[in-house]
Amino acid sequence: MFYGYRWYDEFRRTISTTGSHDIDSFEMYRRIISPTFELAVLSQLVAHPSGDDVEPGGALFRRRLGTERLAPEDLGILDALSFLVDDNLVRVDIASMAHSLEVRVPYLDDQLVTFLAQLPHDQLVKNGVHKHLLRSVATHRLPKATLEKPKSGFSTPTIAWLRGDWTANLLDGFAVRDGLFDRSALERILESEPHEARIWLLYVFEKWYGAAGPLEH
Repeated sequence: MFYGYRWYDEFRRTISTTGSHDIDSFEMYRRIISPTFELAVLSQLVAHPSGDDVEPGGALFRRRLGTERLAPEDLGILDALSFLVDDNLVRVDIASMAHSLEVRVPYLDDQLVTFLAQLPHDQLVKNGVHKHLLRSVATHRLPKATLEKPKSGFSTPTIAWLRGDWTANLLDGFAVRDGLFDRSALERILESEPHEARIWLLYVFEKWYGAAGPLEH
């Protein structure tokens, strides 16, 4: 609601560097917030690709927002229509119900959301300062140390915990054994892939595939 995520800056920098008309802005944004494998890499990894046309991941964002071009001022609205309802709120709901907690999200009050959606973008991000409006309101209500504290997420270090475990799990896993993954291509990915989040996707798939049983070809 207040444009506080760092990836908004990365999107703006990429747009200014490459030019908004030279790339699919929705696909570019998807790659920034959710690094996944390129189709060329997957075609080498999957031993028996289906050959079906695959819709770019950014197409979902395009449908949610209902436009063909994504601008920096659209990001908060897009995230509210996708990342917020499909991810953040779902996780909060699951975690809170598991511990019998009633969680409230006051910044999602319908009147506040409607008000913020009508404001000019430069009232929310001003001179490069994120959450400008929220910070202005809080200036006389919160200690200076709180206002100047860097943004901090609450993700768990799952990838770090499993780093030493996933190589053996993947190379000797069910997907390789059943011929779904090409072992040589998988070895190349494990040796050279710079984004651990992508290897995490393979690890989760392997665990799901092993539990679900072989897929019907």
